[in-house]
Amino acid sequence: MTRGGSALAWMPPRPESGRIVGGVCAGIAQRYDLDPTLIRLAFLLLVFARGLGIVAYALLWAFMPAERSRAATLVQAAAENVRTWRDELGSIGAGLREAWARAGEAEWPRPLGRRWLAILLIALGGVILLWSFGAFSWLTGPRILGLLAVTLGAAALLTLTREDGRR
Repeated sequence: MTRGGSALAWMPPRPESGRIVGGVCAGIAQRYDLDPTLIRLAFLLLVFARGLGIVAYALLWAFMPAERSRAATLVQAAAENVRTWRDELGSIGAGLREAWARAGEAEWPRPLGRRWLAILLIALGGVILLWSFGAFSWLTGPRILGLLAVTLGAAALLTLTREDGRR
């Protein structure tokens, strides 16, 4: 449904296809003709800026109207979205369970493509920029060691092969 004459005409809708969580990144990407991966990466980087990415995503998920929404105002869009969150979160959980099951059937280890290398370099550059602006002032020695331990543990789990006991 188009909202050309409504107060929400400027707000990108959250599409029903191409979404991973709430459709916020997919909606922004569609509106501005960008790759949704870049928008997702931007939100991920903002998570490290004192959690701003989580707050921004939650607010946009609350106020961005769904693709088939009939809402004419932000308040109406938020009311519709809150009513549908339980169903949306349930479908996200089902999708994650399905993806987890498929991951067990995939070939391990997975090859690292050029796209992921590019995403990694962009993420690294973003983190360095955020660090230079003081976004990580809360990061002290023990916190760095804790984050390093968690990261290495997660990497070890994600790189297990079937022969290593992956179920």
